[in-house]
Amino acid sequence: MGFRPNTWAKIWQIERYENYTRVRLSISQKNKQTDEYRQTFGGYVSLVGGAHKKAESLQEGDRIHIVDCDVTNEWDREKREEKTWFTIYSYDTGEQVNDNTKVKEEKKPAKSASETISQLIEEDTEEAGVSDDELPF
Repeated sequence: MGFRPNTWAKIWQIERYENYTRVRLSISQKNKQTDEYRQTFGGYVSLVGGAHKKAESLQEGDRIHIVDCDVTNEWDREKREEKTWFTIYSYDTGEQVNDNTKVKEEKKPAKSASETISQLIEEDTEEAGVSDDELPF
């Protein structure tokens, strides 16, 4: 799996700064043959923008669902080293993911255009007090 959107991560450490929050997190993947989990990513990640504001209520041990993230790197010629930054722009907590799932499940299938038009005509004729016999069509 690794560090990518639509992945669950566990927060191990939190450092809060003025413009960003730095967390140490891990991402694990279950081996279907052995039913054991193995870590596929572990490291420090910056939470910026909306994720930084939301992180005020984040606690060590929380699990988050990464929604939007990015990985960038830069080569420093003088030091002859590569720097890599992992950034999260938005995430959901378990409660928010469950709420979104419930909303999706509760949505009714979309009506066809003819069903919608029929319903509108029926509502308009009822409001106007016109019976079906009086309609011109």
